Order: sequence, then C-alpha cells, then structure tokens
Amino acid sequence: MRGKRSLTAALLGGLCLALFSGCNFSAAKVQDVPEEKSGMESDGAAEVPKLAASGERLLDFVPEGWELLDSGELDFNQDGITDYVGVLEKSNPGSEEWWPRILFAVASKGEGRYELDFQDCNLIRTSDEGGINGDPYRPLSAEGASFTTQADGGSNWRWKEQFTYAYKGGEWYLVYSENIYGFVFGCATEYSVNDWEKGIGIRKRRSDSFEEMEKDKQEYDLVYEIPLDDAFTIYQAGMRRELAPKRAADWTVEEVEIADGIELEEASVCLPDSVSWFADCDEKGVLYTFSKEESGSTYLAGYGWQDKTVSVIAEEKSGIDHVIFYKDKIYYSTYVSEMIRYKEVCDGQEQIAEAEEEIGIRLYRINPDGTERELVYEYLLPEAGQEVWEYRPCYLTLIPEISGDEIVVEVYTGERPHPFYRMNTDGGNVRFLGELLQDV
Repeated sequence: MRGKRSLTAALLGGLCLALFSGCNFSAAKVQDVPEEKSGMESDGAAEVPKLAASGERLLDFVPEGWELLDSGELDFNQDGITDYVGVLEKSNPGSEEWWPRILFAVASKGEGRYELDFQDCNLIRTSDEGGINGDPYRPLSAEGASFTTQADGGSNWRWKEQFTYAYKGGEWYLVYSENIYGFVFGCATEYSVNDWEKGIGIRKRRSDSFEEMEKDKQEYDLVYEIPLDDAFTIYQAGMRRELAPKRAADWTVEEVEIADGIELEEASVCLPDSVSWFADCDEKGVLYTFSKEESGSTYLAGYGWQDKTVSVIAEEKSGIDHVIFYKDKIYYSTYVSEMIRYKEVCDGQEQIAEAEEEIGIRLYRINPDGTERELVYEYLLPEAGQEVWEYRPCYLTLIPEISGDEIVVEVYTGERPHPFYRMNTDGGNVRFLGELLQDV
C-alpha cells in the first residue's frame, strides 16, 4: 500500500535521543496501563511472566523459576508501612535463551498486604550487557519515595550510569540521571547530568586525545547547559531506553506503507524483525534505517507498536544517520558528496588524485508521513570549494542532541578540533559553543 498515511498515530508522543551515551531510556503502571499498552512486558519478551497482582510479602511476587537479585525498602505511598522495589532474574537461564531482568515495585495496603505497582523489563541491564568486565549491575538504593539504579561496564574505555526515580502524585518519574564515560575512569572524557526537577542538563567534555589526557588536567575543555523537557514517567523512560527494542519479541507487521515520492516495492522493505540496530524508540514505536544495493539508497522507516504498521518515511542516496524523533518531527543527518581533487604521495612523488568524497553534512527534519522535508543545518569542511585539497577528507559526521526546543550539534571532523553549535529546532539562531580536540 502506497500513500501518505502518517506515522503520527504510531509514533507521536515522544521518541527522543538518548541524552548521553548508552542511555536512551518498559515499565507499565499496573493500575492505569491497558493490557495492550504493556506489550513490552508481556509481548515484548514472551518468556517474561506477569507478576502476581498481590501478596503478603515481597517473595510472593517472585515467579517460579526466578529469583530476587536485589531489593530495597522505602515508603513511596507514605502510609508508614515499608514498601519494596526489587530486581528479578531467571534462576537457570538456558544457553539458547535470552532473559531480561525485571524491575518492579510493590506498595503496602495495610499490614501483611501488598499490591504490585509496576513491572518493567527494559530499565535494568542483563549480565551480558556490560562488556568484557562482566555483569554491569550494581546494587540499587532506595529511600523515602525514590530509588536509584546503577550500572557500569566496558573495557579500557568504561561507562557508568545511574538513574533516580521518584514517586509523585501516584506515578513514578525519572527525575535525575548521571552518566560518565572515559578511559578506565582515570580520565572521564564525557560527563552528563540531567536534573528534571530543575529542568537543566549539564554536559562536560574533555578531549579523548591521549596526548591531552596524559596532561592529567582537572578541568573539562567544554562545559555547557541544555534546557530539559518535562520529566518522563517510568513507563516512558523504559520505552525510550535503547534496550527496549532488544527485549521485543513480537514484530508482527499488519501493513506496509511507503511515502509518496519513494520508489520502493513493498516486498523490498526491510521489516523490523530483521534489524539489529534501532535509531530511536519510545512507547509508540521505533525508527530504523536500511539500505538497498539495487537502488543505492538508504531508507528511514518506522514501526508502530499498536497499529503494527511499517512506514517508509524518507530516502537518501548519501546515507541516513543519527535519527531523532522530537515533538512531531523526525530529524536525521545525511552527507554532502562531491568529486574533488586532492594531493597525495605515491612512491615518494606528490600527485593529484580525484575521487568522490564526503565534504559536508546536513541535518534535515521531516514529518512522520514523509512530507515537508526541510534543511535545518549544513556544515561544509573549510576546504570545500578549493580547486585542489591539501589532503583527502577524513571521516566526518554530525552528532545532534535535541532538548528544550534547542539543538546542540557536535561536528566530528577527525583529527581537526570538533566544533559544537547550538541552534533552534528550525535551524535558526546558530551559536558557536566551542571546540574539542579528538583522536582520529
């Protein structure tokens, strides 16, 4: 079926980019999420059981074949009786099966009576999601009406993350997050904090050039703030985490739609169950890309959890990268390629070579139905327009973050200093933030 039927019904509601590495942000509020909305707990991972609705003690919520990995005491309903938050894992997982961990909370309903408040299988990393250092899980902490989860992993380059959730007005919200990335933590090159109660995110960056890191300087090279949008509920936080599509098992497709102007047969559309990486996700759906050798194009597609429709939204000959859904618009980058002449040394002799190279990058935005594609920002290498380049262009990419109706972009330019720019979501009011020296 071809046409402009929008992905809006399937995707609107907040696909958003992870605000820091490894943390894009399922949890279902048991009392107010209908069965079909909790698909990432049931349908999303068929092996994950639905926990008991009530019990007399914490262990009554542990299903057969599962065990309590961790738990914490708190009083989030403020009735003076202990409530619990816990993490479950499969007792003896089969070697050919993959089991997520379950985060859950139970609320007291008087002495010796508890009810399940939520369960989630997207917010806790599994034992094989930490890299060569093993299980990334770290004990949770709980107090009053909030709890915090933590994980770390990697190899020589390490990451560490923590998320704090608070119970307010009968709902859990993600209120604080912190992420660190660096070389065995001896030198943190990226540090990010999001404080949704204050509405501010702080970004600190340090050069990952080994020469710079060896200087053992304490200050960061680039520090800036970003405004944050409204806090996510714990359900939204789980569905927006990059872990969510990995835990999905039901990829039933009931309809395929292709936006006007895209010459692609329905049989050639790559379906989400064959995709190993997703560009963005939320409680309404996922976005992903795929390429076709016969057309030489890369395509942007979306899949809706509820209507189970795949929609092909955009087509680009020069590739599609860094896809973000933000406030009813989809943002993505693509490359500017031209035939250029550049100097190179062959057998000790300088000569002029010619090749088609990527000399710039563009950030576009488009409606979910594939209409109104518009250029937001363009970056061209300084040599663009020269008759002969001194060097062949190095790897180039654009890394955007969108929040609080602003875009911050890092333009990765290989061995050159990487510039950072801030702008409005329509590309207006561009300001230079600073630059960062990186290794190639």
